[in-house]
Amino acid sequence: MYKEVSTSSNNVPITLSIWYTERGSPTIVFLPGTMSHPLMYENFLCGLGARGFNIIGVHYLSHGKSPKIKQNYTMEDLLYNVYDATTYGIENFGANIAVMGSSQGGILAAMAAGRDTRLKAVFPHNIMLTTLKETMSLTKYPAWTHRFMGLIQWGFRVGGKLLPNYKVPGDAYLDYDKVFYSEQAKQDCLNDPMLLPYYPLRFVASLFNADLSCLENGSIQCPVILITAKGDPLFSFDYTNKVFDLIHAPQKELLTLELNRHMIFNEDTDTTINALEPTLHKYLG
Repeated sequence: MYKEVSTSSNNVPITLSIWYTERGSPTIVFLPGTMSHPLMYENFLCGLGARGFNIIGVHYLSHGKSPKIKQNYTMEDLLYNVYDATTYGIENFGANIAVMGSSQGGILAAMAAGRDTRLKAVFPHNIMLTTLKETMSLTKYPAWTHRFMGLIQWGFRVGGKLLPNYKVPGDAYLDYDKVFYSEQAKQDCLNDPMLLPYYPLRFVASLFNADLSCLENGSIQCPVILITAKGDPLFSFDYTNKVFDLIHAPQKELLTLELNRHMIFNEDTDTTINALEPTLHKYLG
């Protein structure tokens, strides 16, 4: 069954999309990717729900169906949303709970795991470390710009302070031809009326400077199951392996799908669910 609820996160209302079975079933808090919302992943999340999981999809602050109350936000605000959605899940479905995120949502999931000891596991689809110069490969900027990673991060920090509300469209830093495998998927996404048309520069600055030291310093106290597609053109397999090797957690696993696309939850839904289900049950029962 499906329902939407409004809840308060850091004193600001946000919306949660919930696919539920019954209290006591394992629960997954799902974090969407760049500028998007949980309903963009509806087929995937419904599919997981049909396999016996409660799903809580987070419409981040000023994203999707959440009220557009605040336009000047950062990754820190979204982390509050993740924590509060997890609290809602524990209070309504029980403590057997994990966080899963796609792309930017995967990055956010990893950050959340470094702060929340209540999680049984974290399932990021893609991940990054802003301390690695190779992280520039995730952007549309030329390969040689990795030599100036620190300077670029500094520039975003300064810009985010001077022009916090400056509008930055997604394709200003992402190559959409790497994000989407098919033209149809690209058009379906970009024509979605709930997709944000831009991020404020302050948010983009917080993304480029995101603190993911939790991956290396032992802050994460639960298993990390990193989901990747071997042929992902955006988060390359080499880059993902490099980050995976640096993860310090009680248990870690690299779940590799033999797919050649980035949006595996949307563009190869059944294959992805079938690959994920045994691992989800392994860590959540």
